[in-house]
Amino acid sequence: NYSEVLRIAFNSLKYFISTNDSLQIANTYNSIGVTYKILENYEKSLTYYNLSDEYFKGKGDKRGKSRILNNKGTVFLNLKKYQDALENFKKSLEIEREIGSADNISTRYNNIGLTYAYLGNYESSIYYLRLCHNRYKKAGNLIELANSYESLAQFYDLKKDADSLEYYLLKSYKLCEQLNIKRLKALVAFKLSELYKSKNDIKKAFSYLVVYKTVDDS
Repeated sequence: NYSEVLRIAFNSLKYFISTNDSLQIANTYNSIGVTYKILENYEKSLTYYNLSDEYFKGKGDKRGKSRILNNKGTVFLNLKKYQDALENFKKSLEIEREIGSADNISTRYNNIGLTYAYLGNYESSIYYLRLCHNRYKKAGNLIELANSYESLAQFYDLKKDADSLEYYLLKSYKLCEQLNIKRLKALVAFKLSELYKSKNDIKKAFSYLVVYKTVDDS
């Protein structure tokens, strides 16, 4: 119930403003921005991310600044403003390199790679996606590796390479089953269903559609 989430967030915001708690004000503005992004109200999402950004800058909080830049990048990606997304992701990556956050660096590589793919710059895209993938593989981070496989699937989908698309979707799906990653499993199952439907493999298409509906409704 996102209406309730927003109600609680705005009430919390009033309290933090009354106590002049700048860090919590910044975090709450960010949370409101995230909620509006989930609701696909991108204009309001950017408004609250920008408000959060002002507070993080005032506190000199580099980690908070990086998080906001990355969050804004994801909104621009949804709005298909790819150059704006790329600019925000790269600025965030610079900060993460400075403060040395390994997982966040990998996430930024992934986001930059996907953005380059949407821009049609496949050489740069696969470079960053591989950087991300190899870091997760080396760290043994299987949950993020499942996400990385799905990102590589997106790359090959944009390149119209159906065989590679199938390969990476199945790699992601296998890890999702193994680790019980429900949300990603539903997404990948839906994409596999659509892929097999396009190949006229109705049996597999239906099988993965059932998985998608079962997981999505659970």
